[in-house]
Amino acid sequence: MKCKILIGKKRMNKTLFTIGNLLTLIMLQANVSAQTCHEEIKLTAPDERYSVGEGIVTDNKTGLIWSRCAVGQVFKPLGDEPCEGTPSLLNWKDALDESTRFEGGNRIDWRLPNLKELASLTEKACFEPAINENVFPATEGHYWTSSPDVRGSGPLAWIVDFKFGGDGKVGKQTLKAVRFVAGGDAF
Repeated sequence: MKCKILIGKKRMNKTLFTIGNLLTLIMLQANVSAQTCHEEIKLTAPDERYSVGEGIVTDNKTGLIWSRCAVGQVFKPLGDEPCEGTPSLLNWKDALDESTRFEGGNRIDWRLPNLKELASLTEKACFEPAINENVFPATEGHYWTSSPDVRGSGPLAWIVDFKFGGDGKVGKQTLKAVRFVAGGDAF
């Protein structure tokens, strides 16, 4: 009889331990999704650097004009979430082609940004996301640039990672998010 009770308690303790671990993981998952900024690092993309308009953003430092939402999202001027929906994931060629069809801010000069242009949006003091999320809400993951690998016709092109703020090269057939830029001189 004593053995059955001990076995029952061991099973119960194991079950409680498993449930406790599961709850801890769920709570950690919820905390991971919030942006983290280092207080000791000066913000590189503060709110005052940008002028926010109707679905567009002007970067006062670079003179570039950006789509506020990613391709596939819909700009909603009212409400809690100005960029509603999920970003479309495109391969590199489709991202380049889509820029010629993009309409926003009554402009016709939209293009896929080059690596330096897109990387200029990264917020060096923050991660998850590594961008000013007040100005560019719902921006996560990797975004295409127009910059191909140095070989040009090779199978790779550059992306910017807005989760941690880095960049890298991936295959041009990989599906990534897209944000367009207009105006200014490409740098």
